[in-house]
Amino acid sequence: MLEQVIAILIFILTILLIITERQHRSIVIILMVTLLICLGILSVDKAIHYVDFETLLLLAGMMIIVEILRDLGFFHLIAIKIAKQAGNYKNFFLFMSLATGLLSPFLHAVTIILIFSSVTVAVCRILKKDPKPLLLSEVFCSNIGGNATLIGEPTNMMVALHTGLTFTDFILVLGPITIICLIICILILSRLYAFSEEEIGGLIEDIDESSFVKDFSLLNRGVAIFLLTIFLFFIHNVLGLSPAAVALLGASLMLIFIRTDITTLLSSLEWGTLLFIGGFFVIVGGLTETGVTGEIAELISSIPFGSYILVVFIGLVSAFGSALIDNVPFVALMIPIIEELSFNFNSAILWWSLLLGANLGGNLTPIASSPNIVAIAISEREGVPISFKEFFKLGLPIGLLTTIISLIVILGMHLIGYV
Repeated sequence: MLEQVIAILIFILTILLIITERQHRSIVIILMVTLLICLGILSVDKAIHYVDFETLLLLAGMMIIVEILRDLGFFHLIAIKIAKQAGNYKNFFLFMSLATGLLSPFLHAVTIILIFSSVTVAVCRILKKDPKPLLLSEVFCSNIGGNATLIGEPTNMMVALHTGLTFTDFILVLGPITIICLIICILILSRLYAFSEEEIGGLIEDIDESSFVKDFSLLNRGVAIFLLTIFLFFIHNVLGLSPAAVALLGASLMLIFIRTDITTLLSSLEWGTLLFIGGFFVIVGGLTETGVTGEIAELISSIPFGSYILVVFIGLVSAFGSALIDNVPFVALMIPIIEELSFNFNSAILWWSLLLGANLGGNLTPIASSPNIVAIAISEREGVPISFKEFFKLGLPIGLLTTIISLIVILGMHLIGYV
């Protein structure tokens, strides 16, 4: 009993310190993992046992691929070409929103937002337009788009590697739902802001997108390796490869065939994110080891839910939970709980419900996902700060509506035997 209390207190303290941001979340994680070990809740061996190294290796592999593409100028090239092809301002909004939504399933959403938001602010300054509506749309669409594939969100990677769900499973189940939610999001924003059809082509013609590309032959090579990696994700089960192995293979090919400074590359990777996710697995491991997650699962099971109500309940709890503490730690907490609850189901519907709520709930508040934080930081740096109220005013209805609609769709899929 005392061990359970200590594990719960360490978990709560971890969340509070992360939310208040008084210390970097990686420092918080190191401290709390150390406390778990020093207080005897977990041994060092047990702590290592609870780290999901497959998820971390998958993330690391994709980070290397995306960082090399970014360094080659891939994202700037795409963003500026989209701006030039748009023709008018309304199309610019639509194209940039769709681009972030459709690239996020395959590339790191933070990188996409980092590049696209900077380009958006630069173009809007030339056009003398307020960039906030576009920045918000790009963030919302990237959070929705990442939902579609195994590699689109860290949360998806965590669940996939825990359950054995494949890249194709994600595409077939969450792909259609993601498209529906993207359309809903863009329609809502286009109605709210009523973007003009003012011609913009002549105003941005002087921006040379090719100037961002260091070497086109290397860029072509990098894009080819990236596309090969995506193809291998589709057939990884047939080849007997894990998703982590595919990501590492793609990263290795990038490192071999693209001349890159390994020291610079390693220094630019998000080691803090990997440390945070790995450490949070240990924090949740403390709850699992002491039986807390099992008791939570039993408590939920004892509530007289119908099976369909339980699916909706999990989805909504995941959405609001992720809005408060970031979707990665929330999903890490929920994985052992959903594992217990799933014994009563003959399908993966509770896992899909967890991911839909956690990923789409990332639009509810500015602190609910990493792309939100990045976009707000860029808006402040560029002198057009997005306030909590501005974000929440749009994020709440978009996040809630897409979550509810996605849960209705997943229930419909379950009824017809699709999932």
